Amino acid sequence: MLDIERERQKAYRLASSMLQRLPVSATFIKFLIVGGVGYLVNQGTLFLLYDSPLSGILPAKGTDFDFLFFTHTDIRLLIASVLAVELSIVSNFFWHERWTFLNRDRRASLPVRFLTFNFTSLGSPIISVATVNILTPGFGVNPYIANTIGIGLGTTWNWTWNSRIIWPQAEGDGSESDESRRPPGASWPGDIKWLADTDRLSIVITLAFFVLTLVIYEWVNGGRTAFNPPVLLADSLLHGRLDIANGAQLTYIDWAFYKGKFFIVEPPMTALVVLPGVLIFGLALNQTLVSVIIGAINAAAVHRLLAGLKQSISVQIWLTVLFSFGTVYWWNAVNGGVWYFAHALAALFLVFALYETLVGKRPFTAGLLLGAAFLTRFPALLALPFFVIMFSDRWLRTSDGDSLLKRIDLKPLLLLGGGVGIFVGLDAVYNFLAFDTPLPAAYHYWSEYAVVPAFVLEHGLFSLQYYSRHAAVAFQALPVFRNEAPFVVVPIGGMAIWATTPAFIYALFVGIKTRRILAVALALLLAGLLVALVFARGDVPGFIHRFSRDFPEGLNLPLNLDFLPFVLLIGLAISNGFRNQDKLVLACWSAIIPIGLLHFAYSLTGWPQFGYRFSLDYLPFLFLLVVKAVGNDLKWHHKLLIILSVAINLVGVLWTYEFGPDRASGLEWVVW
Repeated sequence: MLDIERERQKAYRLASSMLQRLPVSATFIKFLIVGGVGYLVNQGTLFLLYDSPLSGILPAKGTDFDFLFFTHTDIRLLIASVLAVELSIVSNFFWHERWTFLNRDRRASLPVRFLTFNFTSLGSPIISVATVNILTPGFGVNPYIANTIGIGLGTTWNWTWNSRIIWPQAEGDGSESDESRRPPGASWPGDIKWLADTDRLSIVITLAFFVLTLVIYEWVNGGRTAFNPPVLLADSLLHGRLDIANGAQLTYIDWAFYKGKFFIVEPPMTALVVLPGVLIFGLALNQTLVSVIIGAINAAAVHRLLAGLKQSISVQIWLTVLFSFGTVYWWNAVNGGVWYFAHALAALFLVFALYETLVGKRPFTAGLLLGAAFLTRFPALLALPFFVIMFSDRWLRTSDGDSLLKRIDLKPLLLLGGGVGIFVGLDAVYNFLAFDTPLPAAYHYWSEYAVVPAFVLEHGLFSLQYYSRHAAVAFQALPVFRNEAPFVVVPIGGMAIWATTPAFIYALFVGIKTRRILAVALALLLAGLLVALVFARGDVPGFIHRFSRDFPEGLNLPLNLDFLPFVLLIGLAISNGFRNQDKLVLACWSAIIPIGLLHFAYSLTGWPQFGYRFSLDYLPFLFLLVVKAVGNDLKWHHKLLIILSVAINLVGVLWTYEFGPDRASGLEWVVW
């Protein structure tokens, strides 16, 4: 934990240094924040009027419109983009009046300022509307991407007119003299101090991460998914039923078939989350868009968690980038399909639960959020030991004279368990109404009718004999290497956790303090990497001969000893936690191990996927170990592995969602 005053001074110096080097002021930063809000208003309005069910009040997409010598090929797009721009102008004016230029000159009346704002802002909407209506009909650019480009081009125009014409700086008023470049060593005025305050600067960064993640996730995603059981169940709930009425026609979706009815296999929380959207948009709700928004919220939540843990600002930024863009969370959040949507949502609940545990220190709300994660992904419940351990300072009093029983205060445990129990009870009621049993039964009824290759369920739904198939993916699977373009191909059967996020290697090195233990850990890691290379598929370097374009059979060592290096590394990390009496490290592994063991006993390994998607069920705890390992001393190799992690996951997203034989030179970008 850093000293708060020292952190405040660091934040002030950071903000001052940034503003001395860049031609920006705090007023300009406020202007950009308001512009970000206007961007969301603009994009939201464009969606409502162009793609949502409400767009039915406008002409159909692709309807031509002739005006004098001008023909527009999509009149709906024209109307929607014009209205979206005007509403964003109204939003921007409101916030500029109330916040950005609050202390500026107010000579003109409010109506005059508003009309002048609309008039002088004419250049920006013209740029924005023209950009959308040129790039989309003429060049086939996605309207949301074209809209973003147009907004960016109009920003400079808007700033010039707003800061110089609508809200000019009063002569002789030095209150905002930060708009001029300050010489080194000069003090910054109040609005810079507002930004330099640690808490306020942190909130600005949080909002920036939300907007940035939302834009990037929306820009590159899997498109509208057909695998939308959450939307279907939400619609059924609104019609007073738990089963899916037309499930028999939706043969491409996995169903739990019971008493002649079709039920979704996954827990119902995803349906409860999309239910308000289904109430408004019906079955037309874009589930992928909801997942993208959840991903953006999670990026903001991760940053708030790091800020609450008093990480330095630079560490906050680097590690939030790691979670949002350097892990398989990115690939899953932008997919939108029911399985991946559930992962994205459960991870969000777990991050919130971590905040309530480590920062808020509220056991009841932490339990509620863990319960919500359970009602999204059942394995999340196995993370309960983490919360019991981390709240031990609340329920286990330290006293030399009293017995163990007298030292236990049950209230925090009851609060934690009560929060979890609410959602466990809801799930029991749901299962009883659907399957006549309070126990989760959907997967059982799915397995009886599942259309999968025979070998997948050869030992039933759960069996210890499935251990090796999971370990091969989680610990060893690499990309497929080719000696022709694109040279590296993504296997949608899965890739090793460390191969998709190399920065997670730090989780295995937390608490190592001696060179001897470090040498042992590095040797085990090297052995694990070499074994993985032996399993590499494709045209790998010539000194490695065990490769194939098919799934490798492995070394076939007894007791799967080829996985031993990583097993020993995990054991070493846990032993270091005990040796250092590190409660956080032990708590994290107490969540990771039970969830991982459950996954390893499951019949399916998660395909199709990028990386090993089941790791998302314990991703927040693995991430915490990396946070612990990095501390507040971000070194060059930390940054290097974070950058590498982001690059790998960018490849996974692009190769899967953007490239394909029909769009990228006819090349093969993904394989099984």
